[in-house]
Amino acid sequence: MKDYFQPEALQTLIEEYASFGIHRTGWPADDRCSDWLLGWLEQFGVEPGLSEFTFPYVETRAAYVEAEGALVQGTPLHDGGATPPGGVRGPVVAGAGGDLAGRIAVVRGPQELAALLDAPAEGRPAAVIAVSGDPEGNVLLRNAEAIDHPHELPVIQVALKDAGPIEQALASGAEVSVVLDFTRSRGTATNVVGRLPANGTEAPIMITTPKSGWFTCAAERGGGLAITLALAAHLARSASRRREVLFLFTSGHEINYYGMLEHLKANPDLRERVHTWVQLGASIGARNQPAWRVFSRDETLRKSMSEALERQGLGPVTLAPVDQRPGGEAREVFDRRFLALAGGHPYFHSPRDIPEVAVDAERVARFGLAFRELVDGLVG
Repeated sequence: MKDYFQPEALQTLIEEYASFGIHRTGWPADDRCSDWLLGWLEQFGVEPGLSEFTFPYVETRAAYVEAEGALVQGTPLHDGGATPPGGVRGPVVAGAGGDLAGRIAVVRGPQELAALLDAPAEGRPAAVIAVSGDPEGNVLLRNAEAIDHPHELPVIQVALKDAGPIEQALASGAEVSVVLDFTRSRGTATNVVGRLPANGTEAPIMITTPKSGWFTCAAERGGGLAITLALAAHLARSASRRREVLFLFTSGHEINYYGMLEHLKANPDLRERVHTWVQLGASIGARNQPAWRVFSRDETLRKSMSEALERQGLGPVTLAPVDQRPGGEAREVFDRRFLALAGGHPYFHSPRDIPEVAVDAERVARFGLAFRELVDGLVG
């Protein structure tokens, strides 16, 4: 039988996932990914299924800054506001401080942007230009964590490499225009679920990983997906499972983890029924100086995962404080027995998060073996 924990096999899975295109919730690549996962699970004897949900779908008609006679294209903050027809115009200023009423603020970091989004309406800018860049200057998009209750402030996200005209306007004190024309409607997306029955009657474990994101997400999502599929193939071959194994591949990650929230709403007993939740989060096996952390409130799980990672040469491991709630989907099971691993890397939320730039298959394989060791101990 093929060993899916080998680097070459995991690399192939990640490349297949990335080849579908942009994995935003409800986009064609997200739907193709669901079909791919269903076929993959069924191939190895895992009972597959779809869990459909609706979500706030953002459709952009125009998003640009007019500065110094140039048009700089961007992406609206999906939980931000739109501009009036024709956009807004005003003098451009740097930073988030002072009285910004009637001005266009340029910010360069998540803290500055967060300060403006949380600021009272009085003195708030007419619009915000959020400039960000990966190592090549491509935009790094911000997750829409307030998608159900959007901010009123219009925010356009712009790539550092395209921001030259905006910088010129800042230097000269010129006015710029911001146009953000988009709509929100109800879209449809799918989570993928899987089930391996048990030989025993003990409570199940749940293995979860997100499948959606802003771009191709090869390193952000690919490692977690590939390892989860490898775990499914591995566990399906086991004849001695005392626990049922459930799998959940969620969409809606970039819009406040919508798929996980909707799945838990549709299955209200799931939190209590599952014995242990294992979340394969962001950037597992990414290259380019990534950083990962293990989250869990359970000392046995913390110790088991730390030791498994160190045996694979992935230590020392950063353990988050036991009372620190993780970001991502695992926050929804913080009061249950859970373990989550997640991290970041320089191409996180970038269009250049592609296999040849951001993925280290050898490292993905070592993480996969550590998760296999952990999960084998849980299912018995």
